[in-house]
Amino acid sequence: MINAPFGDCKSAALHLADSIQPSGALLVIERWRGHICALSANVEAWLGLPPQALLDVPSSAVLPVAIRPLLAALRGEAEGREAAGSAPVRLCALDCNGRSLIAALHFAGPHLILELEAGSAPSFGQREQVLAAGMAALAATDSEEAAAQILMRQVADVTGYDRVMLYRFLPGWHGKVIDEVLRPGVEGFLGLHFPAGDVPANARRLYLMKRQRIIADVDAEPVPVLSAVDGLSVDLTHAELRAVHPVHVQYLKNMGVAASFSVSVVAAGRLWGLIACHHLEPKAVSFADRQLCEQLATVASIHMSDLQRLAHEQARHAHHSARAEARMALQASGGGKQAIATQLVHIRTAFGAHGGWARLDGRNHYSGDVPDASSLDMLRNWLDGCEREQVSSYDAIPAALETCPALLRLASGLLYIPLGGQDFIALLRAEQPENVVWAGRPPSLSASDDPQHALGPRTSFQIWREQTHGQANPWRDIDIEAAGLLREMLLEHVERLDLERMALTDPLTGLGNRAMFERTLQEAVDIGLRDDTLSALLMIDLDRFKPVNDCYGHPVGDALLIEVAERLRRHVRGRDVVARLGGDEFAVIQFHAGSERDVEAAAARILDAIRAPYAVLGHRIEIGASIGAALCPRDASEPLALVERADLALYRVKHGGRDGFRLFDTGMLP
Repeated sequence: MINAPFGDCKSAALHLADSIQPSGALLVIERWRGHICALSANVEAWLGLPPQALLDVPSSAVLPVAIRPLLAALRGEAEGREAAGSAPVRLCALDCNGRSLIAALHFAGPHLILELEAGSAPSFGQREQVLAAGMAALAATDSEEAAAQILMRQVADVTGYDRVMLYRFLPGWHGKVIDEVLRPGVEGFLGLHFPAGDVPANARRLYLMKRQRIIADVDAEPVPVLSAVDGLSVDLTHAELRAVHPVHVQYLKNMGVAASFSVSVVAAGRLWGLIACHHLEPKAVSFADRQLCEQLATVASIHMSDLQRLAHEQARHAHHSARAEARMALQASGGGKQAIATQLVHIRTAFGAHGGWARLDGRNHYSGDVPDASSLDMLRNWLDGCEREQVSSYDAIPAALETCPALLRLASGLLYIPLGGQDFIALLRAEQPENVVWAGRPPSLSASDDPQHALGPRTSFQIWREQTHGQANPWRDIDIEAAGLLREMLLEHVERLDLERMALTDPLTGLGNRAMFERTLQEAVDIGLRDDTLSALLMIDLDRFKPVNDCYGHPVGDALLIEVAERLRRHVRGRDVVARLGGDEFAVIQFHAGSERDVEAAAARILDAIRAPYAVLGHRIEIGASIGAALCPRDASEPLALVERADLALYRVKHGGRDGFRLFDTGMLP
């Protein structure tokens, strides 16, 4: 015998069957020597020779003459003498032992698999017409589901089975019948869900590699495959006749099905669904018709893959456009990190989220429907355990959060975009409760997930209803990819802000430096002229500062400058800008200054603040300040001229005894 008996249906190596279905015969030929190393026990009924006369015999000496060119061609291909791109399965029609046969030959690792079935060559033109009509119908569809529905109807026409269903795999690999074709009087399953265990992972792998599968008679006894050497391992993945696991056979019997034919629906290399065909009596599908269905499925797969790629690129373009708009808006805003929050509603919309939450430098910003503050605290504690260097997501609320009603309702789906440190954006999707109608009650989650739990055939397909909770519309792969790109863009923005802040900030005091001063002054002039409002520039020199450095040293002088900067921050309005121009020179730029009297009052507050004694590194220090001011547009309407006039006023204060304030007037001009 080849291989070993099947184990549990969920974990069995289904491609390593030790027997075949009796609707044909199978021979295994050593790829290099050409000897027959294994064959099905029923081979005599097909070739007229007993197994003993064929085992370990050169295939070229005993097989029908019509088959020998297939062997030579396929072996030549294995040695590289055949043109690339040749068909993986070689076919021929022949008469042998009084029967018309179809012979199919394909590679299987170190072996060639030869299968024989009853049948004759298809009529010329018939298959081509069906295939051409199918291609035309598929080309007219503009959605994956519509293409799969066309394929289902084509398979139903070709096979003539009683019940043909389009079975769509859903997240978690459970499935739903989304369309069907029924003979009159045959029970349907339209709209019903089937648990993932009905098509376990090992079966799904085979469906992805072998695109069609026939079980002509569930009551037929499998035929063992004998081998010249016990324990010979033979891969029957692509074998047409590979035996069926007893659990699946019983499953079909429990459904009242006598024959089954399946066609894989594949899109972009992923198993999208199945065309599941059932007949209430044994029914074979000819090899030619099975191949036709497989070719139709291949055409459908190409079309569905193209549609999927188109949708993917459209979604990618939409995300790219949204990202570009956000980048431009952030650059135009000129704001700091908190400006990211202004884009939260646009980001939420681009990702189809119901709620958005941005946490930036300890401040919370919200958009759309979000849970209450205490619920968000619970979510933030959970997020602390997430990876900080990449995007994380979930489509079903984690068990640790499902006890919170607000999170269950508003955050059953989450896309987490960390932005460094404790900053992040969390996009939330609301719970989407669904009434799921199952074809029979599904096994408990614990049982289906337990690797020790043996999979057995279901005995009931009666309708069972369940309402799901804690599930949200799933994030697409393109959404997660786009979230990663958004994260990179925002991190670059934050890094640019940091670099810009460093370039525009005085390293000692943290105030704006001369570059920041010049940029802000230009902005104040532009706004004043645009809005016809008064802007003011106050130039400040510290009095009696040089003796501090001379007497106490530069560390004390630096500490004093830091304290002066802090007092200036505290005694100007929130929208005013303070800058250090160098040494003991400072400036204050006032937007919408109000009036001359308001500027004078501001200067008086600054003077009082600077005059107050300082305790610096154990020293009591008293200093003063000289302040000169100019107004825009009254005194000047250009930044350089405004600085010159404020300096003229400052010099008048210095020459008049220091420690005071003067506002520019035209009498100060030379």
